[in-house]
Amino acid sequence: MAVQKFTKAAVTIGGSGGPPYTGGTLLPHIHSVTLNRSADMLDISEMGVDTRINLSGLMEWSVEVELVQDFADNNVDELLDARMGTAAFGIQVVPDSSVSVDASNPEYYGLCVLESVNPLDGTVGDAIMVTATFQSAGSLTRRIA
Repeated sequence: MAVQKFTKAAVTIGGSGGPPYTGGTLLPHIHSVTLNRSADMLDISEMGVDTRINLSGLMEWSVEVELVQDFADNNVDELLDARMGTAAFGIQVVPDSSVSVDASNPEYYGLCVLESVNPLDGTVGDAIMVTATFQSAGSLTRRIA
């Protein structure tokens, strides 16, 4: 089992071509990354059963990224602000940016939209943190090579 310490995750937005996408902008100052995947559950239970029977429905995924805010040109605030309310764009997430994509370091990618971003969050004395939530706008692919 390849147990890893989560210290070098990378999230890239934009890019072109693909799949997977090339180029794009690496999000700076990442504090945490959460990749969520789920499927709608369709209840197909019939009369006479004593346990619900579910059928997997449409898939959904999202990426939540927490970043340390930076208002400098071409940095966190400007990069996220430019994506809010735009058409779908590519996103790529990799657990360890220092090694190649393989079975122990899979890359996840797909089309998304920026659902929400809070450019200011904190209390007195805190670092200013930003949480950005990217929602699915297409299928999510897991690539291992």
